[in-house]
Amino acid sequence: MKRFLLYCALSIALLLVHLMMVPFLALANVVPDIVLIFVIVLAVMEGRMAATIAGFCLGLLLDLLAGESSVLGLSALAKSVTGFAVGYSFSEGRALQTLGSYRFLVIVGAGALLHNALYFTIYLQGTSVSFVDAIVFHAVPGALYTMLISVIPMFFFSRQQPQ
Repeated sequence: MKRFLLYCALSIALLLVHLMMVPFLALANVVPDIVLIFVIVLAVMEGRMAATIAGFCLGLLLDLLAGESSVLGLSALAKSVTGFAVGYSFSEGRALQTLGSYRFLVIVGAGALLHNALYFTIYLQGTSVSFVDAIVFHAVPGALYTMLISVIPMFFFSRQQPQ
């Protein structure tokens, strides 16, 4: 129960940071997704089910609070699918080792690419943007930026490992 309350508090804090601070980190309209990084951390630490539920709840809250997507629930879909897929990297007893190594960056990069590809493919339907353009100009830069920002929690978790 204590861990659940900690995750809820972190979720709310990260949602607020994402809504208030992340727009200032935009580089050519590309922003990192720190909420997605948290969902991926949950997937590595707790597994598929926890990450899927957290991804859905946080994505829906993000859609409701940000109001930037005209498709309500699109972030919830993308984050829950990503949480489920990344949850396959869960390994009992090896979470801190995974989170504190370069493997975490690879997992975040793959997860962010999956998330962004799903999100932008659906979001840009009915526009003149092709599937390839959606991937190349929207999904890949966002995934790389999210992966770059995930270095911060990787260093944090690398310090948590017993020496």
